[in-house]
Amino acid sequence: MRKKLLRDLIVVAVILGALAAYVAPNLYTAMQRSKQKRTYATLRDWGLLVEAYESTHGSYPRAGYYGPVDGLTPLIASKLPVVDAWGHPLLYHGSKSHYALRSTARDGVNDHRIDLGVTTNFDDDALYADGRFVRVTKGMCGGTDGTDDWDVKKYGECASCHPAHVRHS
Repeated sequence: MRKKLLRDLIVVAVILGALAAYVAPNLYTAMQRSKQKRTYATLRDWGLLVEAYESTHGSYPRAGYYGPVDGLTPLIASKLPVVDAWGHPLLYHGSKSHYALRSTARDGVNDHRIDLGVTTNFDDDALYADGRFVRVTKGMCGGTDGTDDWDVKKYGECASCHPAHVRHS
């Protein structure tokens, strides 16, 4: 009787272990994608504030400044987060006629890249510049596979980050 009970417990443990091995990576990926979405929404909101400042004052805030966005808070009164969803500071670089907002993403390392395109790595920086997303993660807002899981009603049209996209309603 004890041997049968022990064997049944082992079978149940193996099944639960296999299930956990299958679910864990998918759960981790979903958590990272959620952090990306929150970060993209925060970058876009900061971008809207910077553009509102420019329309009022004629230039972007702190021309020549490069550093954390909390350096803008004396000029732009905001309750927006100054860190991305991973807890790393959001970065701002401004001139009189251009600006860029950057999240260093999961790894927290600024890769200093400003090239256009779609990335597939959670460690690649997200870049929002001059009113649109310049670098975006595949699948976040269109991507190359044609899917679009960007929540348009919550975060805005994906046409703002990829002008080639049609406006969704």
